[in-house]
Amino acid sequence: MGQGNTKTERLVRASKTGVLSLENLKLKAIPQDVKTKVDASRLRTFSVAGNSIERLPDWITTFVALKTLDLERNVLVDIPDLSALAKLETLNLRHNRLATVPRSIFGLKSLKTLNLSANRLAGVPPEGFGQLQKLRVLDLSDNRIQALPVDCGTLGVEELNLDGNQLSELAPTLADAPRLRVLRVERNKLEMGAMPPRLLSDSTVNLIVFDGNPITTRQFQSIEGYDLYEKRYTASKKKMMT
Repeated sequence: MGQGNTKTERLVRASKTGVLSLENLKLKAIPQDVKTKVDASRLRTFSVAGNSIERLPDWITTFVALKTLDLERNVLVDIPDLSALAKLETLNLRHNRLATVPRSIFGLKSLKTLNLSANRLAGVPPEGFGQLQKLRVLDLSDNRIQALPVDCGTLGVEELNLDGNQLSELAPTLADAPRLRVLRVERNKLEMGAMPPRLLSDSTVNLIVFDGNPITTRQFQSIEGYDLYEKRYTASKKKMMT
């Protein structure tokens, strides 16, 4: 998204193109010029990735046309209420300093893709993500999550990435997630008894990626319901090839 032009030129062009990139500019805050020089009704994509931004200004919510907001690689510890961004579909908060999931995220009813990877999250709130009924991809990889909440079956996502956490078990209710197809749990602490049989026998999941855990492929294949999981996996592979 980066462009080799001055900040002022980018701001001027943003009102015409609907795209503004202020990536890798060593910013500690989003410039006030963004508020005064960019047409808030036209900006659809905004990136300030690769800076040192500590907090977002409250006026960020005036950009009501935003569909993509990229905040990757900053030093955010929290974000303000963004619920006014009713059209926001993609929010990237990868590689910040979030210790908890900002509850303001749960007001983003149009959100389809949420990336919270590489933060400092120790857990997942027992409610919230289930409220985001349009959310399809949730990336929580490379955090410090030790367990999933029992109500995780309300998740409406198609892909859930939990790679690189500290999970020692998976909640059986994860099998109730109505659209879940891809589950990534590489580099955790999952042993043989940590994989709920229901996840294999009675779910919509057709791909579980678990490399880098104590559980072996042979042990995984011995879990009750593996034959049903394998049928779903094979059917999805055939569908992709047609």
